[in-house]
Amino acid sequence: MTSTFLLDLRKLDFGVEKKVAEISAHAAAYYRIDNHSHYAFFLPEVNLENIPMELLKLQHYEKRAGSEFLFHYQQANLLFLPTSETPALCNGSTLETWNEELKGKCEAIYAGRKFYHGDEETFKRYGVLIKG
Repeated sequence: MTSTFLLDLRKLDFGVEKKVAEISAHAAAYYRIDNHSHYAFFLPEVNLENIPMELLKLQHYEKRAGSEFLFHYQQANLLFLPTSETPALCNGSTLETWNEELKGKCEAIYAGRKFYHGDEETFKRYGVLIKG
C-alpha cells in the first residue's frame, strides 16, 4: 500500500527555498546516527525514475549499493530501499525488527497507513507531511 510523503527540502539543504518533494513509498522512517538526520523511504522498486527530480537537482553526493540509493545532503541523508529487500516490512514488521534494521535509532516509522513509532507530529517536526 503506497502512501505519499511531502518532504521539506529545507531539511536537506540550507540554501533551499520553501519547496517540497513528493515521494510515493510503502513506508518512511526518520532516525539519527551520530547526530545526523536520516530519512528512509521504502519503494516497490528503486531506480532514478522513482526519485523526485527536486531531490536530484539539489547539490548532493550519491552512493548506490545494489538496489539501494543513498543521497548525502548538507543537513541530512536520504535513503531509498526496495521493499523486496526488507522482508520484515513485507511481512508486517514488528517495532523491534524495524529498530534493529534501522540501527535502533528510529524516532518515526510509518508503514501501511499506520504509525509504528512516533506520530504525525513527529514526522512534521522533521519536515515530512503524510498525504495518505
